[in-house]
Amino acid sequence: MLHGHDGTASVGWPSRIVVLVRRDVALVTLDVGVVLVAYLAPLVLRFNGSVPRAYWQNFRWFVVVAATVHLLSNYLFGLYGQMWRYASDREARQVVLSGVFAGAVLFFTAWLTGRRFVPLSVVALGSAMCLMGFGAIRFQSRLFGFRRRSAEIQPSRVLLVGAGDAGSLVVRDLRRNPSVGLIPVGVFDDDPRKAGKSLHGVPVLGAHSAIPGLVPRLHIDQVLLTIPSATSELVRDVAALCERANVPLRVLPSIREVVGGRITARDIRDLRI
Repeated sequence: MLHGHDGTASVGWPSRIVVLVRRDVALVTLDVGVVLVAYLAPLVLRFNGSVPRAYWQNFRWFVVVAATVHLLSNYLFGLYGQMWRYASDREARQVVLSGVFAGAVLFFTAWLTGRRFVPLSVVALGSAMCLMGFGAIRFQSRLFGFRRRSAEIQPSRVLLVGAGDAGSLVVRDLRRNPSVGLIPVGVFDDDPRKAGKSLHGVPVLGAHSAIPGLVPRLHIDQVLLTIPSATSELVRDVAALCERANVPLRVLPSIREVVGGRITARDIRDLRI
């Protein structure tokens, strides 16, 4: 929940619900489409395109039940409200568990009732296709990551968050080594005394809250968080801003990993929350 400067809640539950619905409505719509296609295709293939009329009538309500079960399962296993750009093995397990749970509920319900409203083979294959579809939607940025990385042969325009010692070393290294393929365009730092100054010729643009507005204006390809001692709250805040700006975020190792070593641009790695 968001809080005002006085520590009181500034956003109530109704507003939070509206925000959640607006944020996930596109993903929910895609999930419903996946459910429809996932169960319709096996049904048509099962009867070689000549589906009996009784099964067509049963399918109308079955697909509604199936969509409800899958959406509830996705919600319970945390498949909504995630920043999937930074998803890892944990989120992949959530997708698998949600698909398996929903498929098991539908399959055993159909089996225990003893009434074959749709063939059990359709239920089993449809739930498997739903699992693959949900995963493909959420991990499409990772699935096509190789193609994007091959396209990054051309230099990428980057913004840095952090104008401290680590940021200074990274900027200097980037400017000295164009072969890295990263062009520093600007630096963010929440210290108002640094705003308007430059770091090795790269302008300090102000606080990192300006990321969503400046990314499209400056044609930025990615953001680098160059604060090894950054708190988890700061990392998540910057990650959320980058998610809004639809730009990837990369980070330096933690301060414990770089003690005694010299930080360079090659230490930058993908963010894993």
